[in-house]
Amino acid sequence: MGQMGYRMTLVEAKQGTATLDMTGARRFAPPHQASERHAMDRAAIDSRIRTLIEPFNKKAVTITDATTFAGDLEFDSLTVMDFVAEIEDEFDVIISMNQQAEIENYGQLVTAVGTLAGDDA
Repeated sequence: MGQMGYRMTLVEAKQGTATLDMTGARRFAPPHQASERHAMDRAAIDSRIRTLIEPFNKKAVTITDATTFAGDLEFDSLTVMDFVAEIEDEFDVIISMNQQAEIENYGQLVTAVGTLAGDDA
């Protein structure tokens, strides 16, 4: 048999939805439901983010949905980047620079992470 000419698409690679059998035929598995991949509600996402934010909360500010990163927590750009990296690693998501610019408070962050993780928190 010659070389197989199949390349997995980025979506297939990310979701793990395509496989090849011994004949080289392309086979698809149904994509995982968001609830299976990330079985978390808003409260669970909130709890995990609260744990992640602790080392960055140098002034021990009480975190509410209205807590702002720039004003209340006084995060500088480096702190924001480090915190975002922690969230991206924890939830296996990517928060774009444009999305980061739109997220001004803690509640918006929890909602954004839920949406990116497929849970619509």
